[in-house]
Amino acid sequence: MKKLLVCFVCALALLCVVSCNNTQEDVVKLIDIKLTDEEYAFAVKKGNTELLEDFNAFLAEIEENGKFAEIVAKYFENKGTKNGVNLAVGSVVNTEEKFVVATNCPFEPFEYTVGDKYYGIDMEIASLLAEELGKELVIKNMDFDAVCLSV
Repeated sequence: MKKLLVCFVCALALLCVVSCNNTQEDVVKLIDIKLTDEEYAFAVKKGNTELLEDFNAFLAEIEENGKFAEIVAKYFENKGTKNGVNLAVGSVVNTEEKFVVATNCPFEPFEYTVGDKYYGIDMEIASLLAEELGKELVIKNMDFDAVCLSV
């Protein structure tokens, strides 16, 4: 098994060396190969069917009207201005006036901090949803395990 692995690594290294000498302008190609079975999602507190329905409808709407693609392009293609969300000041308790989002922020481009603002695809989606719901967005940054337990 080790010999097979060594042969594979050597072949891969040789391919890389040969590819480095390629003088074509477009040497990088995107391939459609699924690299993981990990799924990406937003979570809503169990039993909060109203928010779940509103969120799903909102996601479908921004997918259809192109807003989702526009947000993704900001972070993956550097197209457009990234919109930061202010850090929470005061209470982060969920109320009728507040839309509290629990997250773990060191996962650029989905959620991360720069100075006193949160940025990322998730943060922009959450901000737009809060606006749609007529609520103040409050981001609660915490350890990942705590995020899962807080929902």
